[in-house]
Amino acid sequence: IHRLQRVQNCIARVVQPTKSATASSSLLASLHWLPIRQRVTFKLAGLVYRSLHGTSPLLSYSYLSSLLHTCTPTRPLRSSSAHLLVEPRLRNTLASRGFRSIGPRIWNSLPNDIKSAPSFSSFRSKLKTRLFVSTNLSIAGHLVNSPRL
Repeated sequence: IHRLQRVQNCIARVVQPTKSATASSSLLASLHWLPIRQRVTFKLAGLVYRSLHGTSPLLSYSYLSSLLHTCTPTRPLRSSSAHLLVEPRLRNTLASRGFRSIGPRIWNSLPNDIKSAPSFSSFRSKLKTRLFVSTNLSIAGHLVNSPRL
């Protein structure tokens, strides 16, 4: 992922020529581009949404939806309205990188207002805004907390 991030940073400098001292994170923010790690999260969350709601005619979504299982508690809980997915317990780290494991983990980390979006376009819009704001807040916090030279 680090190499892809470097490529994205270089492309941002080509698209928007600036001085070499300009931070890549500010360039990505000005272009409204998500960093690679957040972009992967964005794409995977979109796959989970489409798999759960069946909004695509592709056969692959029916396969992906068979990998996802909703969490149904045996008794009434406050979390039962949270639209959670079951995160399977896996024994090795390679399996934990698969869609069966990472999809529910990403979905469960989203707030309910994003998960309960009425359409895919509103889901994408809310999710991108959340990822974009959280990325820029963490960058701003890093810049504020960084030592002065």
